[in-house]
Amino acid sequence: MQNGTELLEMANRLRAIAGAGTTLNAGSSPYDVAIILLGIRRQRDAVIGSGYFGEPSWDILLDLFVNEQKGRPISATSACLAAAVPPTTALRHLVTLTTDGLICSTPDPADARRRYISLTRRSREMMHCVLSGQP
Repeated sequence: MQNGTELLEMANRLRAIAGAGTTLNAGSSPYDVAIILLGIRRQRDAVIGSGYFGEPSWDILLDLFVNEQKGRPISATSACLAAAVPPTTALRHLVTLTTDGLICSTPDPADARRRYISLTRRSREMMHCVLSGQP
């Protein structure tokens, strides 16, 4: 297994490839890590093609985590776009994430056709642990 310094160097090389503007270090926030991961994933898809990789649920959770930190509400439509898969596939993942208690959905008071998706407290804590390297 590689030590922490080697992992940070590898992550920073990937960040440079992805064109992300943030450098990871031992004190990087979970938000910084999420931004870099999203950038790497989009760059990878642009270079290699999106048909080879797929973690729609992870992409949705990352996007929700980042946008929550920015104070941006995310509609179900936006969450589906973040999954980078066909809408029907993304909707299935939203249902699974909701059923598993990782996201919740609330109606838009201004538009009954729109629903906002957010992380639950449990998934927010899980994302923080994953992105900060905590067990």
